[in-house]
Parts: sequence; C-alpha cells; structure tokens
Amino acid sequence: MIGRIKSPLRDLYHELKLISYIVKSKFNPVPTHNKLNVYLDSFLMNSDMGRFSFIFCQYLKFCGFGLSVKIDKAFISRLAPPYKKLFLQQNYKLVRQCQAKENTVEWVSPVGKRKWLEIAYGYRFIGTVDEGAFYMPFPLHPKFYIKQISSDDLHLFRSQKRNVLVFFAGNFDSRLYNRDVLKENFNGTVSRINALRYIRGRFDEPAELEFVKEPGRLHELLEAGAKKIVLSEARTPGEQWLSILGKAHFFLCLPGVRMPWSHNAIESMAVGTIPIIQYGSLFTPPLEHMKNAVCYTNENELGEVLSELFTMSEQEIAKLRSNVISYYEQYLSAEQIVGKLSAFFSSDETTLKVIIPFLEDPVK
Repeated sequence: MIGRIKSPLRDLYHELKLISYIVKSKFNPVPTHNKLNVYLDSFLMNSDMGRFSFIFCQYLKFCGFGLSVKIDKAFISRLAPPYKKLFLQQNYKLVRQCQAKENTVEWVSPVGKRKWLEIAYGYRFIGTVDEGAFYMPFPLHPKFYIKQISSDDLHLFRSQKRNVLVFFAGNFDSRLYNRDVLKENFNGTVSRINALRYIRGRFDEPAELEFVKEPGRLHELLEAGAKKIVLSEARTPGEQWLSILGKAHFFLCLPGVRMPWSHNAIESMAVGTIPIIQYGSLFTPPLEHMKNAVCYTNENELGEVLSELFTMSEQEIAKLRSNVISYYEQYLSAEQIVGKLSAFFSSDETTLKVIIPFLEDPVK
C-alpha cells in the first residue's frame, strides 16, 4: 500500500515513522557513562548485508555497553529484512545525528578518555594480514545473537548421538543459488545447485543417499541412521536447527547466493559437525584439510572426499570433531570476539581497526 502513495506523502510517512522509533528508544536504559556511539554507513545498515551490523552491535552490547546508533529514513523505509526487526527490538538508543564519524564506533569514558573502532569492509581484505587489526569472522545466523550463546549452551548439541554421516539442509532454489554473481566474484566456486546435482548423480544407490522433502522423513533418518548422505529441503522449526545439525558427523557447507560464506558452515562447526567445504582458505586462519575440515576444490574432488568418508574410522572422525570445536571456540565463538573487543576497551590503545572481509567492497 505504501508503495502506491505518491512520493511526498511517502517521504512524510517514513519521516514520521523514523521520529516514532527515535522517540520510543529514548526510554531505553542506555547509561551515559558506558555508552558507545555507533555510525555505520548506508550499505552496512540498509541492505540485506546489514544483518552483520546487527550482529556487530550485539557483540558490543555483550561487552557490557549501551549503544546509541544512528539510523535514517532509508533504514525505516524498508523494514522487510528480518534483521531490522531484530535490531529494533533491542534496547539501543536510536538517533539521527551521531558524534562518531561514518563507520566508526566512539567511546567516551566518564573521565573524558576517547577510544574508536574503525570499521573497514570489502573482498579486498581477503588474504591480507594486518597484525594490529581485528578480523571479524563470519557469524552464525543473526537469530543466534539475540542473546549471547556460549559453549555451555552448545554442549547439549555437541554431545548428541550422530546417526547420519553426511548431511545438507537448506534452500535448493536454482534461481538464487546458481547465479552468475557468485562466479564473477569468486571464480571457480562450485555453486550450491551444481554441487547438489553432481552429488545426486554420483551417489545414486538408495543405500548411499536420500533426498528428503518431508520433515517427518528427515527426523526418521536422523534417528535411524540408515543413509550415508542425506540431502534435505524439508522445512523445520528454526529452534530445532542446531539440534538437527548435531545429529550428523559431517555437513556439506555449500555456498550462499553472492558469496561462498554461508551461516550454516559456522553453525555446523559450533555444534561439532565437521565442515565439508570448498572455501576453507577464506577463513582466518584458513581451515586445514583433514585437520579441522574436509576440503575440496572442484566437483570431482568433492565426490572423492565423500567416498573417502564412507571408510573413515570412528577415531579419525572424533579427532576431526575435536579440532573443529577447538577452532570454533578459538576463532569463531561470540565469547572470543567479545573477549577481544573488551580487551581493547580495557587497554591503553585508542584505536582498533575492525575488518569485515566477507562483504562486498564499498561502491565508490
């Protein structure tokens, strides 16, 4: 309906909506003595990639700070992305004007001491080494950052009985997951659709693989463990996802729409499910084949490593799993990220560069 309203009225509607959110946020308890001023650019806040801004703000919140975050009409005009609703549900103070410069987070201590986080993003940072910077790792899905998830929370999922050898679940839509933009940005990446098509063609024996559409059948397979490979597009409740992931030994970490990274890779590692992955080199530090991941570079290698898993011993799988959990805890967990950010705010340093390498380069 709003889309049919003429431009001046639409602008007025968004202006009033912006004001209402700002006014409501004034009642959020943000302490002036422990507050961060956050100013992120329009790409970070207003596109679907803004999910990472929500997660970044939650990391800062988990450090114990209150947040004052700059928003504008562009943010309000398109509230469809779920992360924006999550963002507005937090107890941030929302402002139109911000003391911080664009793509910085500013902290002013009670005694007037100032510190800054300087945010930089872009694929150009992939493979770079800046010893003084903090490289933000690719995260879990935003819904897992509404509250801070810890290793204690994950222990239950990690300790489940695992009845399926290799598992994949997700969106199979070829219109999304076989687009040219992935190949243009990351040449040589095997798309999700091509990988699934290859696997279903190579492992066509009923005892080897089953393709699942119904949630009931998926749960039967997860409990019975009769198949080596289970590929599922069954829709299951989001709150069951980590439990489902934890019932497989290995997870096929197939690429996203525009970039190789996908939340399910990090989620699988969080519950100790070993990633089968083409883009392990894009992690910081890189994942290592048969140490903390099963890596491949093309379709044929994917088929070969899957065949090798059929004969892998329980002891070998257990060692891999232990290494995966260690990597997650050391480099990917919210706890270690919050710890690094907190250490900076407690240090004598005044500036920390935060690099986000998994987002597209800014448009100049």
